[in-house]
Amino acid sequence: MLVVILFIFLYQPGLLRAEIKNGYEIELEETRQSLENINTMIKMEGRNNRERMIKLKKYLIKLKKIEARQSIYSDKTRKLLLQLKEIDPTLFSEINSIKDRKGNSTDVYVKVVPLNKDQEIHGSTNLDQYNFDEDMYSSNFGTKTTSVIVADCFRSIFLLAHELGHVKYQVPNLAEYFNFYFKTYRNSVQSKKGHARADQSGMSADETVKSFTQLYVSYRQSKNSKAATISSVKQKPDEY
Repeated sequence: MLVVILFIFLYQPGLLRAEIKNGYEIELEETRQSLENINTMIKMEGRNNRERMIKLKKYLIKLKKIEARQSIYSDKTRKLLLQLKEIDPTLFSEINSIKDRKGNSTDVYVKVVPLNKDQEIHGSTNLDQYNFDEDMYSSNFGTKTTSVIVADCFRSIFLLAHELGHVKYQVPNLAEYFNFYFKTYRNSVQSKKGHARADQSGMSADETVKSFTQLYVSYRQSKNSKAATISSVKQKPDEY
């Protein structure tokens, strides 16, 4: 009886805390498990079947390349999230505990991806609803999740702040914004959707990145000041 009550308590909407998560963690774990499985298959099956061994080793090489790439961008994502938390802990905390209109905590998955110079847009936030609840967010990571992608470039931290500005508005206003978005941009050919004059999500993104930029400037000035102080101390002649 106690177990049932505890289960019901834990799974009430909004009781589970939302989180900003590294979007590579799940797939990196899956890739590493696949590598382990392939290595086991090579040891157990490959010895008795040369053709099978060749196929498994080719697949193993392919998986290692995938794992290496995922590791690189997982680390870039991890560092970017740490930088965001250090520069703007308020924004980080707000997104880390964001809820939809009905109080459901919504996880935000972030991924840094390779820069594609041919693309005009270098950041995006998914916009999708759960089939049975228009207020509940959904992404390729599941229900009660949204996903953010930013390009790997010198502006990555600003792109992330911008996209989280979209998240700030869209998660708690999903049903209303979903309808607005498709009415506004249904026949639009513009690439930068989400920034029409009356678009509240676009306004939120612009305001968020503006506020973040001010904090970033102060952060850099503080860093430079500390570096200059350390440098002057190191260059000071020995008085003893």
